[in-house]
Amino acid sequence: MNQIKHLRELKGVTQRRLAQDLDVALSSVTHWEQNLRDPNSNMRKKLAEYFNVSEPEILGPAPT
Repeated sequence: MNQIKHLRELKGVTQRRLAQDLDVALSSVTHWEQNLRDPNSNMRKKLAEYFNVSEPEILGPAPT
């Protein structure tokens, strides 16, 4: 599982809600979770703050 998806599910939010909260397209969240694209550095900062984790954790592997 992708780390962003893992963190999102732990927080109990949908892809749509995450996209709205971060002011990005739903397709961006989908692409991040499917490892088709990585969030840029500014978005990694926002994601880290949103999930209350360090930036390196955003792109790291999800726990198994």
